[in-house]
Amino acid sequence: MQYRVRQEFFSLNERFTVNDGNERPRFQVESLPFSPQKTFCVYDVQGLECLQARMNLFQFTGEFRFYRCDREIGVITQKFPAFLHQFSMEILGKRWTIEGNIFGNTFSIFEGNTAIGRVEKDLFRIRDVYTLTSYIDRYDVYLLASLLCIDYWVHPKR
Repeated sequence: MQYRVRQEFFSLNERFTVNDGNERPRFQVESLPFSPQKTFCVYDVQGLECLQARMNLFQFTGEFRFYRCDREIGVITQKFPAFLHQFSMEILGKRWTIEGNIFGNTFSIFEGNTAIGRVEKDLFRIRDVYTLTSYIDRYDVYLLASLLCIDYWVHPKR
């Protein structure tokens, strides 16, 4: 499944819709930028929460923990030193790795040797626009949350 992630350029309460490849709404993302804990909430089209990614802003290392129904289901960690933009991920008890050009925002996510997703950033846009391709449908929301976290670290504008 393919998704288009178009983040708003200026917004105090960051909220945007993620559409599928046919431009139908699939997810709603919300983030409150001035809270002590950076949080991305992902909702389905009915408004039901699918996942939360939470980062304590007072931690030394960057780490988002993923929650579903208030139960921790995964973590993505930015390795030290932060400017190298290397990440480790564990989702649903499985290790995920990232390969590609994170600075150019074109990279793939793997579970073992199997590609489970790909991210490509559109160039020459005023706002951030990504194409997220999920090769395994049940991982869609986790791949989306991972993209949001990586974008937050690589482009710290929010």
